[in-house]
Amino acid sequence: MSIRTLSAAAFCCVSVAAVSNAEPPRGYPGQGKSQGNGPPTEYGASVSHGDGAFTPYGTVVAGVPRSIGISFPASTLENQPAAPSDGKWDVLDEDGKVVWHCCGHERSMEVTGNLLDPTLFEHIVVNWNPHGHVPPGVFDTPHYDFHFYIIDEATRKSIRAPMAEEMCEPSAGADPVPVTCDDYARLTAPVPEDQYPQDYIRPGAVEPGMGDHMLDPYGSGLNGNPFDHTFIFGAQDGALSFFEPMITLAYLRSKPNACFPIRVPAALPEAAWAPTQYCIRYRPGRDEYTVSLESFVYLPKSGG
Repeated sequence: MSIRTLSAAAFCCVSVAAVSNAEPPRGYPGQGKSQGNGPPTEYGASVSHGDGAFTPYGTVVAGVPRSIGISFPASTLENQPAAPSDGKWDVLDEDGKVVWHCCGHERSMEVTGNLLDPTLFEHIVVNWNPHGHVPPGVFDTPHYDFHFYIIDEATRKSIRAPMAEEMCEPSAGADPVPVTCDDYARLTAPVPEDQYPQDYIRPGAVEPGMGDHMLDPYGSGLNGNPFDHTFIFGAQDGALSFFEPMITLAYLRSKPNACFPIRVPAALPEAAWAPTQYCIRYRPGRDEYTVSLESFVYLPKSGG
């Protein structure tokens, strides 16, 4: 089943989100290290978007990661691109006509250097989806995909956008998906049991330049409640590939200050620190937002 045919009615109406209030890292967005008495936070190069910019950051204390995240002023939410996508991953027919607008508007950033040793994270990609995406009635509202990748950018980009005639039909009568059948096979290859997050499902939600999306059947949008935010895992070549909070524009504009649990698997492709919660915060004193992964635990290398 592809994400185009995924039905929200197929899942029970259970919410499992729990909220905590952790303090965000202190520092001023921009390249370099934070100033003041807060934990040692490094900021990476900013990438413009809307009337603002996304800035990656990472906080590590005594070799233990405390957070990896994106900071952005409220102005970033204004005057954003309105077209369905930026064209980087669209599927075209032989006449050059778009038959599948894919992946929204992509903003890619490198992970800060202090996170490269204790974690597997390598780069971060924010995808702005002004019209949402399939399936209809589930995730088709304006939202952002905050992808935290544990693979390098070249590996991610190896999942190319096919021509229309190359799109794969996973099974007889199934809707086509926006990758080739060769890519579909490697994206949906089985993940070792110890890398599989509890209760997550794999409906074949594959995208070029991203990977396969493992969905939480109890998350918003799939449990009978309106979509506001949810957490997704990615897979590629038989292993986990990304961690992803997916958040609506409307939820960000509600100015939240909350953290939610991540059902992390028992192991990672390589032994490293992994986050156990994602946090979405508005900081009124600075009129800015942060989206972060926090509360790290050390996980062993997968035995798969």
